[in-house]
Amino acid sequence: MLVFEYSVIVYLRSVYVGKQLSDWSVISAVFATSPMIWSLFILNGMSIVWATWVLHAQIVAISKGRLRAYQSYKARSWLSKRQRLMNVVHFFLNKSPHVRDEVSEP
Repeated sequence: MLVFEYSVIVYLRSVYVGKQLSDWSVISAVFATSPMIWSLFILNGMSIVWATWVLHAQIVAISKGRLRAYQSYKARSWLSKRQRLMNVVHFFLNKSPHVRDEVSEP
């Protein structure tokens, strides 16, 4: 996703040499001449935000030792930062959670 965003910026800089990409005339020219590029650029940017949000929610659930169920943000975790980090490390090493958060259990 980030490679596509970067390649669009490189492409636009090569097409509009010597002009600022934030200049209104360049922006309007891009909208008029290449609608597919700017629409994919915007949609891809939105998907980067979405993927970051989903990844954050998954890492939070993993850090609390919740591997099989959705974790609500309402439950406060009583695990220390080190315990949560160890849970994430154990997850990526394909081991069982280091410690489970009993407060957030259903």
